[in-house]
Amino acid sequence: MFYTLMLEVYIQDTLQGNERQVGFIAQEVEEQLPEVVSVGAGDTKGVAYGKVTALLVNAIKEQQAQIELLKQEVELLKQEVELLKQ
Repeated sequence: MFYTLMLEVYIQDTLQGNERQVGFIAQEVEEQLPEVVSVGAGDTKGVAYGKVTALLVNAIKEQQAQIELLKQEVELLKQEVELLKQ
């Protein structure tokens, strides 16, 4: 399974103190993953981060596998360059 998530993260200072809040913009998440967005009172939208976590962990695993393949390819190309130099 492959997901391409292009989501902006927001950082917002709270009105009380210097505590910062970090998260996704629910409307952007809703476009790609409507099942993790809920609508509360006053049509306020929220993201169920627990549901997003599994997807993000999977995406990281897939990305790491791609990185490993690219590392192997780079090593092979380096070896070929060395052979051509000889």
